[in-house]
Amino acid sequence: MDELIAIEVAITWAAAAGCLFYLVSMHRSGEHGGGAQRFLIAMIAAVLLVRGFFWMTGDLRLARLTFAFATWLPLAITLFFERVLRRHHPLWVKLFALSVSVLFFLSDMIPGLFERRAWNTAFGVCFALVVLINGVLLLRQRNAGLLTSEKRLADLLLLIAFVSAPLVLSDFRTLLPVFPIRLGGLSALLFVYALLGSAVLTLSAWMWLARFVTLLVLALVLSALLAFALQGTFEHHWWQVALRAWPVAFAWMLLTGIVVSRAAIASDVSNNAFLRWLAHVPLASTKDLLGSLTGSPDATTHLVVQSADLGDYRSATLARLADVEDGVVSLRRARAQRGANDSALAESAEQWIDLFERLQMTHGFIAQHDPLTVTLVSLPATTSSAGAEARLRVVQNLARQMGTRG
Repeated sequence: MDELIAIEVAITWAAAAGCLFYLVSMHRSGEHGGGAQRFLIAMIAAVLLVRGFFWMTGDLRLARLTFAFATWLPLAITLFFERVLRRHHPLWVKLFALSVSVLFFLSDMIPGLFERRAWNTAFGVCFALVVLINGVLLLRQRNAGLLTSEKRLADLLLLIAFVSAPLVLSDFRTLLPVFPIRLGGLSALLFVYALLGSAVLTLSAWMWLARFVTLLVLALVLSALLAFALQGTFEHHWWQVALRAWPVAFAWMLLTGIVVSRAAIASDVSNNAFLRWLAHVPLASTKDLLGSLTGSPDATTHLVVQSADLGDYRSATLARLADVEDGVVSLRRARAQRGANDSALAESAEQWIDLFERLQMTHGFIAQHDPLTVTLVSLPATTSSAGAEARLRVVQNLARQMGTRG
């Protein structure tokens, strides 16, 4: 196998490993929801994994399978960006993305069509157009109703898109000979690394860019040391070897960062922050407890809705779903219960959904029944919902106990 092909395969398989690790770790941690995010990363992983074998063997059947997975990326990207923005895209955008995915997926079954360069170019143009439209929507709406944490995520995604554009274009080096090596796998690693990192670190887009550059420099140092160890100072090719190994070293560092970031999430970082907050929270009354929620790790953005603003909602109705969900209700679970066979439970789900969507929140609990007080929280898309819900149940239990005592 050609040395250049080996480098490209190593990069694309490192990227596939990063995506698969993320998916598996999400499943093992019991995190629910995030279907759009899982779908996008699963499709990226499939494309990366299969195309590595195609580059090694040149088997056209693997090329067609790679193309089949890639055709679903326009739809997956659209659904993911829509979830990040927490609002529906215009209908024509979703229909366009769906049409591109379905049309080109079905075309992959037509013998001979896939091999035509014009058809591949047409898909590339449509794919780029879908990404551009989503980027414009994200740029226009990132300051329209998004929370601070969501704005940071939007800025980070825009940065990833800007950095990834030349990397993705390099995958077409057979069509665009200006690129010496295919580096599209690095864009997938940057995306997953940023998603995980944003759940652990609170950084601006510029700080993330500095972080990427630092990793890139460290990767160059690592590749130079390896080349020096393998080639020695008397070999005039050692610096060329270092440059060739540089992308692989960068991919390895990003993959390591993904594993470390996921481990940090799993090590109860948020739990420690919650315990520190809980150790100093005033417990004199329910009002004092709810008033201090801004300092908690999960309820930085929250609303305490009093009975005067809940005239269209009934305490007993809201309590049905809350009791089933062990105190804390999520928008996702409420939508799932909307079609429940139990009409009383479905009615409760409808009221929660209306409350969430009207106030643009994702989770909530009843802090008091008399007078009715509901606390609503908005959790960013990258937050571990399973852990956050568990911590919110502690707050809900404290609020209810203090309300009963009062």
